[in-house]
Amino acid sequence: MITDKLTIYGENSKAELVRKLLLQCSEKLSLSVADTVVCLDDSFEEALESTDAQHLVIDYKYVEKLIEKDRAFTYSLSDSRADVAALNIQQRTHSVCFELLNGSFMSRIFIPLTNEHTPYTVIVTCCVLILWSVPAEKIVETINELLK
Repeated sequence: MITDKLTIYGENSKAELVRKLLLQCSEKLSLSVADTVVCLDDSFEEALESTDAQHLVIDYKYVEKLIEKDRAFTYSLSDSRADVAALNIQQRTHSVCFELLNGSFMSRIFIPLTNEHTPYTVIVTCCVLILWSVPAEKIVETINELLK
């Protein structure tokens, strides 16, 4: 069901990691999946040319280029103005961690160094899950458990 409603533009390896984590989360969480296009890295222009999806998930730095801003749901690795942001990214001995910020909610996500995910792939996944009506608190719990 997710694969029918989700299109990811951008580098294949990153897109596959996001898709994989979304599928893992879908087994543990209740999702309200909507027709969604996700733009990774510099795929913004390509995605806009080929989509009429209900929702568009993009890096916050591209939001000003949109004509229909209400379709966009944004993520960022540094800008707290995004709908979902990864702040205070820290390299630790056994993990990389960051604060997930969504509105007034903030909590820490840990990614073991042995895991293939990065803060980027995780924040994009979180953004999609929040767009699909999953509470941020449940997302943090689930992702921290899955990435152990």
